Amino acid sequence: MSTLLIYDYDFNFKLAERQVISIRYKENFCDWGTFEAVLSANSPVLKILLEEKFLLVRYDYMQAVIVGYELQDNLIIYGRTPGWLFSKRAVSPFEKSASASEICRAIVSELYPATISLGETVSGNSIDVKYEEITRLDKCIEEILKNAGLGWRLRFDARAKQWIFDIYDKSDRGICLGEGYKNAYDTRICSDILDYAVAAVYNSENGVIRTKTGDMTCFEEICESQDKL
Repeated sequence: MSTLLIYDYDFNFKLAERQVISIRYKENFCDWGTFEAVLSANSPVLKILLEEKFLLVRYDYMQAVIVGYELQDNLIIYGRTPGWLFSKRAVSPFEKSASASEICRAIVSELYPATISLGETVSGNSIDVKYEEITRLDKCIEEILKNAGLGWRLRFDARAKQWIFDIYDKSDRGICLGEGYKNAYDTRICSDILDYAVAAVYNSENGVIRTKTGDMTCFEEICESQDKL
């Protein structure tokens, strides 16, 4: 069973909560996402929330910045994925020429010179980017990378006490869904092989034609002619 782990912004461990009722998590490809955890009303996490404003949470692969909470019949923790912190930083007007990844990594390094490490990246062609107005960092990065077909994430390594900025393409999402992760409920997956076929059989002037032969998995479909393939 996964455990909800709470840290402060300096990655000092605060609390572990194993009694988790539910988790909802959404990570976006080129933007920050959302997190919601439902705990019992008497969870010891409430005491930490009352005492400290700036907290991080991790549950299995899911990470978030806690942005609020609500106490009713249960304790509900609301979070945003770590990239939300970029919405709280502004980028001055600039003009740069490099690949989309290099430009975004340079911007992050300039704004967080000793705080954020540069992680995964994707190479690309050089582009020209110019911003004439003050812009939110998250929107600036989103616009530059989206035009290049790339995504980004800010994550943390609590053990190494490190923030990490990654740039990645669509083939590297790394997201798992399922009831075991408490981020999918009443899940129903359906699949069948009733209409599955890998080969065709049809009559021609030269007799019966089979497009493929094989073992028991070589399912055939009878066609009227080659034109019906």
